[in-house]
Amino acid sequence: MDEVHEWLTWTLTENPRVGEVDERAPDYRYLKTPARGDTPAFWIFYTFDQQNVNLLSIEPVHVE
Repeated sequence: MDEVHEWLTWTLTENPRVGEVDERAPDYRYLKTPARGDTPAFWIFYTFDQQNVNLLSIEPVHVE
């Protein structure tokens, strides 16, 4: 889980616009993390402004 957290922190710090815009709510974005070892991928739902990135939801990606 630490690797996923590090990836997410680095990615959103470098470019919070990297996620896809939610068409229903353009101020919100979503991003899929990579799976790392035994840790699954997660969907991250977030917003950001000039100073902060706010994580609103973190859900595991369900593999069918």
